Amino acid sequence: PTPAPVPAGPRGVPVAGSAASPAAGSGSAAARGGAAGGGNAAAAGGTAAFGGAGRRPPALVLAAAGLAVALVSGGVTYVVTPRPVALPEAAQSPSPVTSTRSGATSPGATSPGATATASPVTSASPVASAGSPASGTGLPSGGSVHELPGDPARLMAYQVSGDGKTSTAYARTPDGSGFAPAGGDGVTAMVSPDGRWLATMNPLYFVESERQVITFTDRRTGERFGVATLGSPYFTQGQTWSRDGSRLLLTVFDRSGGVKAIHAKGFLIVDPVVRSARFVQTANETDVRAYLALPESSRSIGFFRWTPDGTEVAALYVTPEERLGTRFWDLSGRAVRSMHWVGYPVGVDDPFSPSGRTFVTTGCESSYAVCVWDAVTGVRRATVPGDGDLTTLGWFDDDHLVMGRWSGKNLYTAGVVDLRGKEVRALVELKAARGAAVQLWFGRS
Repeated sequence: PTPAPVPAGPRGVPVAGSAASPAAGSGSAAARGGAAGGGNAAAAGGTAAFGGAGRRPPALVLAAAGLAVALVSGGVTYVVTPRPVALPEAAQSPSPVTSTRSGATSPGATSPGATATASPVTSASPVASAGSPASGTGLPSGGSVHELPGDPARLMAYQVSGDGKTSTAYARTPDGSGFAPAGGDGVTAMVSPDGRWLATMNPLYFVESERQVITFTDRRTGERFGVATLGSPYFTQGQTWSRDGSRLLLTVFDRSGGVKAIHAKGFLIVDPVVRSARFVQTANETDVRAYLALPESSRSIGFFRWTPDGTEVAALYVTPEERLGTRFWDLSGRAVRSMHWVGYPVGVDDPFSPSGRTFVTTGCESSYAVCVWDAVTGVRRATVPGDGDLTTLGWFDDDHLVMGRWSGKNLYTAGVVDLRGKEVRALVELKAARGAAVQLWFGRS
């Protein structure tokens, strides 16, 4: 049969994974090595990228090149309004949606609602106090996870370096009884919220390959297969599952202008059921020029994150005042609203509370505090004090966050923290080389 036309990406770049599309460009050594994407420290939702810091997140470490650059996750224009409104049509310039294929064609994007409606996810059981007994499940890398029956969140996967040089990924076993290695040095592993899929990938893939291949394991059948992402000059980072476990989201960066001109181009939605990836562009040429015109100190990193109902994505953006806010896009790449006053989302992979009614940001105070906002109105609901050592990992339930910190020379801990900033219970004690890459992913029970 006559092959279907090869879909084209931005600037006519063939989309990865199409049968007729070759690898896009050979890439110079500098370009290939320089786009490290902060694999260990900042990319893939790492703890170093999402600490409860002050005004601006840390620069993205380009490990292979030994350089640092800060990235922003979308366009830089917005309409100044007192509170969230849809952007006027003239300011909305979605780019073409293109697909990558490893089998069947990906279904079309879901039509999002006009408002920021929260997902009907139910908040879980009350939190036990710090003195309550919690079972200690040993971790194969050293340390333990402390769980209680009825806990609304559980550790599902983690990546750790014991010697500060190499790292190993671990995932909770399908029966939930423990953890097993899921990937070698530099590989990250994430279990889907429904427990069906294990996704593994290497954020530093560009050192060896032109395009990243995400390996999926169906934990029901044991089948394993790969889905290719975009090729050079694009690279993907910051993976996160949708809450229903059906799709994986990654942020797409463009390095065609060299290391100092790296910028976010859009996002990639990967569907393991039909084995396809769909690239959605959010930044047009006007957005890119405006972003690159900013001082380098104002260019900031951010990853796209699902909204609770999976019909939109959210990420930080830089306002004209060179501050950081949160913007929402539908799944066609159209900007639908901006909250320029809230700071930028934090959490390893999901800034929204279990009910979806609130989300958490930093950059909202001059201190190390994080702030909780109403997801629809943008009204502040809480300000959680912190310090320079705390990292916001996500939510435990609607009234408690999960936060991590180094608690000794070779010990990283995560605990349940209420919205007044008080730790009420320990969750994880992980042996690791202090300062090394540590990433923890929690899922709903």
